[in-house]
Amino acid sequence: GQPEESPPVSTGGIAFSHGESWKAIRRFTLSTLRDFGMGKKTVEARILDELHPLIEYFDSHKGCVQEEIDRVIRPGQVPQVEDRKNMPYTDAVVHEIQRFTNIIPMSVSRSTSTDVHFRGYCIPKG
Repeated sequence: GQPEESPPVSTGGIAFSHGESWKAIRRFTLSTLRDFGMGKKTVEARILDELHPLIEYFDSHKGCVQEEIDRVIRPGQVPQVEDRKNMPYTDAVVHEIQRFTNIIPMSVSRSTSTDVHFRGYCIPKG
């Protein structure tokens, strides 16, 4: 028998992978889904069921971010942090992207070395 294939290492996830990295992630994902009883047709149907509403949603909001940026940031103007308060839609889209994507590599520590107090909240050590 062949040695068991370990999961691929990627910092961008399947959405931002390409070439061999994408192929390795795809093989691992399909293998894992098959282990849970999902065949190719089941996986395909599930993906399409999830994508259609998402595509419709994005199509209905096409251009909104660019329109807001064009309205707030004039040609030749350098964007400032203060401009963010005048772009609530763009700010929300950026936060949603950050919520859905893996922007921190898995190897980065996700704990604090000391208790941290931030905006009235306490993040305990560890």
